[in-house]
Amino acid sequence: MLRLRKKCIDESCGALTFQPSRVEIIIALLWRAYIRASATINGYVRPSLMDLPLNLRAKTSLPQVHNSMGNFRINVLIKFIPY
Repeated sequence: MLRLRKKCIDESCGALTFQPSRVEIIIALLWRAYIRASATINGYVRPSLMDLPLNLRAKTSLPQVHNSMGNFRINVLIKFIPY
């Protein structure tokens, strides 16, 4: 995992200003593979959109209610637009 993290940081050419988590590294690799496969199939790089649900329940200081139902979450949209 350390090799993958270093490779991600090196390939960003200074654009990455934080240490990516393990989940972020794996998602980035999968998305890059998807974009490359799509380019091979279609003959050109297409724009793509990824939606990641982010659970905010454990990240707040709100009191936990034991009899509550539902999730406290947000969708994080990530867009790739080729040059």
